[in-house]
Amino acid sequence: YLVVGLVVSVMSVSACGSGGQEAPAEGAGAAALTQLASDILADHFRRHPTTATDLGIHTYDGRLEDYSRDAVAAELRTLRTFRSQLERIDPATLTLDQQIDREQLVHALDSDILVLDVIRPWANDPDLYSSGITNAAHVLIKRNFAPPSERLKHLIEREKAMRGALAAARRNLENPPQVYTEIAIEQIDGNRSFF
Repeated sequence: YLVVGLVVSVMSVSACGSGGQEAPAEGAGAAALTQLASDILADHFRRHPTTATDLGIHTYDGRLEDYSRDAVAAELRTLRTFRSQLERIDPATLTLDQQIDREQLVHALDSDILVLDVIRPWANDPDLYSSGITNAAHVLIKRNFAPPSERLKHLIEREKAMRGALAAARRNLENPPQVYTEIAIEQIDGNRSFF
């Protein structure tokens, strides 16, 4: 999804507490925005452990994304809750920089909601699954962030969950467009040879 925009937004919100303009007298908005931005990012990394690993956050290295419909529905509910909480933060209680950050977070959440609820790659893109699990293994291998034995342990944990991810693909996919299917088929030989 659009995690890069979300990460930039959250990092920007966290960093702008004291620079630039003076905070408005109310001040409560800035603290609420910073906390909510941190919560959004923490939730995203928990639900997308491959992204977390790729960004150097190793809390979830032994986990694989939950591709089930229940997980998709739960993420969508959480994104909508975050969006509602963000709407309740009054821009007037924020500096101009924080107002911009808040607006960017609103758009990042709207984008993720649109992807899960309308575009629905989990229901129409078979490559999401086959290339997704390949990337989950690749990010543990490509960087030397821990001893090989530790990374191998996490890789094995992720590989044990891959059967479930492929089973979720069988349940979730609903007559994917031909071009998406063709792309997945073109990618599959490279994915298999990687393993």
